[in-house]
Amino acid sequence: MPRTPDHGPALTPAAGLGLAFTFQWYTALLFFLCAVIGWVVEKKRPKLFEDYAFTVASGVIAGESLMGVAVAFWRAGP
Repeated sequence: MPRTPDHGPALTPAAGLGLAFTFQWYTALLFFLCAVIGWVVEKKRPKLFEDYAFTVASGVIAGESLMGVAVAFWRAGP
């Protein structure tokens, strides 16, 4: 089991493990890709990241939710 320098054995967080059982594979892939993009932006342009990361993430989450509702209505039909 891997160890962290200060905290002993590193275990998989329970929330991450629980989410892994509820999401489709492509959702987990998008989480990973967006985390990598955020990490790169944070390293290259810290001020931009500080100013816009939370706002952009909130907009993406809201947009995904609205599109989910739109797709549900589309599939249900008239």
